[in-house]
Amino acid sequence: MSSSKPTTGNPPDRFKLAVVGTGAVGKSAITIQFTQNIFDTDEIYDPTIEDAYYVKRMIDGVSCELEIVDTAGQDDYVALRDTYMKTCYGFALVFDLTSQSTLEELKTFVEQINRIKMEENKPVNGNYFPAVLLGNKCDLNYSMTEKEVTNYMKKELEIHVPVLFTSAKTRTNIEEAFEVLIREMRNFRNAQSGKPPKKESGGLFGSISSHKDSDRDLQAFKEQE
Repeated sequence: MSSSKPTTGNPPDRFKLAVVGTGAVGKSAITIQFTQNIFDTDEIYDPTIEDAYYVKRMIDGVSCELEIVDTAGQDDYVALRDTYMKTCYGFALVFDLTSQSTLEELKTFVEQINRIKMEENKPVNGNYFPAVLLGNKCDLNYSMTEKEVTNYMKKELEIHVPVLFTSAKTRTNIEEAFEVLIREMRNFRNAQSGKPPKKESGGLFGSISSHKDSDRDLQAFKEQE
């Protein structure tokens, strides 16, 4: 659970993260449920090229400011993926629990993120980037077990990250998923010793951004409040 009591003297953490996965697994629904506490009852799949959401949370007594990139609409565009994979620090890897193929298709995403992050990060627990693996639509009938998903993650995706089963419709584990990801990003950042803080979270929210981008992001974030 998140902590509401701030730790005196600690500046807020600022992270940019992406919600990734193949089409129609619920990336937008998860993002909107977390940021706005809304679920689209019409259940219309309406992909966009990219949307960004700004939220604040208090986790373990430290304020955290997040920019969340919803990558819906970029599923079939490898070049576009490169852009958000380079600028985002953490990743919510989403698949549909009712479709085994959507878990298998995450392998392409993970391999692409690894190629990019191996150049800038050292491995932490065998991972080159902080992430969580989310099996979405747990409100529906599905046959996959958490053990099966975890085994597939370790053997085929070759990563070791927390696994949660979520439902954007019922809000099951939505808040928890992002709390876990925030902790993963903090732990990963702290393990990247020898790197100046600006390179870890360049700009306000991004992992790589200029001072100009930081000012722009700050203004955009304030306008969201």
